[in-house]
Amino acid sequence: AGRISPMVARLFRCARSRGYPVISTTMCLRSSDSGSFPAINGCIEGTNGQKKPAFALLAGRTSFGPNGNTDLPLGLLRRCQQVIFEKRGADPFEHPKCARLLTGTQVEEYVVFGVTVEGAVKHTVMGLLARGKQVKLVIDASASRDVRQAEMALRLMMAKGVRVITARELAPTMQPRLIGAELSS
Repeated sequence: AGRISPMVARLFRCARSRGYPVISTTMCLRSSDSGSFPAINGCIEGTNGQKKPAFALLAGRTSFGPNGNTDLPLGLLRRCQQVIFEKRGADPFEHPKCARLLTGTQVEEYVVFGVTVEGAVKHTVMGLLARGKQVKLVIDASASRDVRQAEMALRLMMAKGVRVITARELAPTMQPRLIGAELSS
C-alpha cells in the first residue's frame, strides 16, 4: 500500500477540494480474528493499524462500526463528504449499512481504488457491477498482496465491464455524480 499512497493522497486532495462525496471502508478485525487474516494483522479494532491514514480522511466525515443494522440518516452524503464503514471482511456489501448506501444511492458511476485488488477492490467492483452501476477502477491507486491473484481478479472485473484507468485519466473527468434523492425508500 505504501507504493500507492501518493496517488491515493492525490485523489483525496481532489475530492476534498472539489467537494466530491467519498464512501470509504476500513478493515476492523477483532483481536481473536487476527489469525484468520495473517497478512493484515495491523487492522485490529482499536489499534492505529486499523485507522485510515490522515491523507485519506476528509473533514466532514462520519463512520459506522461493523454492526448489523441498515439504519442510515437521510441526506447522509449531503451532510458528510466522507462516510467510513468499518468492516469485518473484504466484501463491503457484507456491512448492511454500506450495502444499503452503495445500492440505494442514485449514482451513475463509481470510482474505486485501494487495497487489495484481489480482495476488497474486487468485491467492491463486482458488487457495484452486479447492481447495474458503472465502475472505473483507478489502477495506479490500487495495490495487491498476491500479483497472480490480482491479475486474475483484474481479468474478471474487466470481463464484467469495469473500466480500468489511471489517476491522470480520471482527473479531467471528475464530476459529482450524486443525483436527486440520495436513497430510495
